[in-house]
Amino acid sequence: MKDKALRRLSRADLLELLIERTRENDQMKARIAELEEQLLSADKQLQDRMVAIDEAGSIAEAVLHINGMMDAAQRTANQYLENIERMQKEETQNCLRLEKESRERADRLIAETERRCAAMESEAKARCDELIKTAEREAGRNWEELSSRLTQISQENESVRALLAEKKKRKWL
Repeated sequence: MKDKALRRLSRADLLELLIERTRENDQMKARIAELEEQLLSADKQLQDRMVAIDEAGSIAEAVLHINGMMDAAQRTANQYLENIERMQKEETQNCLRLEKESRERADRLIAETERRCAAMESEAKARCDELIKTAEREAGRNWEELSSRLTQISQENESVRALLAEKKKRKWL
């Protein structure tokens, strides 16, 4: 899979890909064990053939023939194991790279979110401060109006008391 295509995958897709590669790796290990069993079986067959070759002809020729077959089988098994190890290393490197890229992207997203939250918090605080100032101004105006009315009522009340006091004096007189 190309790097560009891997970068576009979501974290879940990357994890699924990693799981799939792990399964493939396990299958390859099982295949290696199977091949090793086949190699042992081939070795046993070769030993059986050695007896037949010994009876049929020269032991030295049979040994050379068997050694050549064993060498070819061993080279094939070694090449197969090397390919498996190389593929495993590549997948491990890809997974590590993808994990690193995912973490970096997550860190960038977190930083951006924190920056946005700070900006929103600052904006909300500024709006709250403005609302508080507006409320304080309105409360001050209302207080002045109430104070003015209370003063007026108090003055009117004093006038009424003075009239009542004068009326009482007249009655007593």
